Amino acid sequence: MTTPPPKIRLRPQQSQAVHAAHTALRHTARTSVVMACGTGKTYVAARTAARVAPQGTRLVLLPTLELLAQTIDDWRTAGMTGPILALCSKRPNTRGEAVAFTTDPAALTATVHQNPRLTVFATYHSLHRVQDAHHRFALPPWALIAIDEAHRTSGHLGKRWAAVHDDELIPAHKRLYLTATPRIWSAGEPGDDEDDSLVASMDNPSLYGNICFRLPLAEAIDIDLLADYRVVVMEVNEATIRTRLGISD
Repeated sequence: MTTPPPKIRLRPQQSQAVHAAHTALRHTARTSVVMACGTGKTYVAARTAARVAPQGTRLVLLPTLELLAQTIDDWRTAGMTGPILALCSKRPNTRGEAVAFTTDPAALTATVHQNPRLTVFATYHSLHRVQDAHHRFALPPWALIAIDEAHRTSGHLGKRWAAVHDDELIPAHKRLYLTATPRIWSAGEPGDDEDDSLVASMDNPSLYGNICFRLPLAEAIDIDLLADYRVVVMEVNEATIRTRLGISD
């Protein structure tokens, strides 16, 4: 399957992020991009993938089926070409041409072998199926894994979603982590009930790589990419509350 030429031109900050990620992944296997919500991380991921893995298989991980469908549309808009497969429980509600989907690790492996330029979009909940495909059906390593909302993979290394960091479980040549809110963890934080030493913190370069590009919220506002802060104050007095509740004096 092919898609039309790119319909968008990247903003300068997006182009800088793509260049930074591409440069970083030429020299290392992992890197992170931190950009405020609404500044175009999805387009950055798509264009970076086109540079880093133009001829290889790519895995794109997302937290929800709704975001998965939206991301497929955005990658198409960004100029993605080649076949697409969704690894999820139902067909994504995308614009344009329908997307094939499966939950079967064997079918995933067969499709990868048939389409060496395949891009697979999967929810984090389907990550165990990717593991099964690697270990039961010899699915080859990914050329690139793009991990959106990457802060969701932080925390205990024992949780299911943390498998994306492990090259033994899900092998890949390159990993690109994207988030607006990097999470920094310390061993033994409140609520931890597993081995305190097994923590995936986003300041750990062995897991997430170094941050190659950062666009904080305040900077995005300063350069007019995002609207300025608005503070809304609601004033409620005792008389209003009593009236609303039907309480008489």
